Amino acid sequence: MTTIKTIGLVVLGVIVSVLFSVSMNGGGDLAGVYDQVLKYFPQGIQVGAGTDIAKVQTGVTGTCTGAATVAASSQATYNCAVTGVASGDKVFVTLPNATPANIFLANAYASTTAADYIQVELGNASSTASVAVTGATSSIQYLTTR
Repeated sequence: MTTIKTIGLVVLGVIVSVLFSVSMNGGGDLAGVYDQVLKYFPQGIQVGAGTDIAKVQTGVTGTCTGAATVAASSQATYNCAVTGVASGDKVFVTLPNATPANIFLANAYASTTAADYIQVELGNASSTASVAVTGATSSIQYLTTR
């Protein structure tokens, strides 16, 4: 049984490595990678309880729309266009290096009101000043799964 668990972890590690490599090298729709995984594992791969992944997509957003600043000790939501994302998709994002001090990622999710958008909630950790977020709301890296 230990051998089977070890093989499963190695396979999962290879898949994660491929996804990370593709993401770091320009992104795009990872359907081809997922198709290759299914080619070798037609029954699918399941780690733990849960449902199979039907789609993996990654890339970099353009400028997200929303307020130009986040008020002190508060949060603001930004809409970012991501073609192909649908309500219910799982969304993972990374803010760009140009993100100002005191700005942090509070949440990210697929829009429930508009297809092809993710919503990114940014928080301001400063208790005294509003912070301009222009650098944080462009070039957000994302990964979505369905």
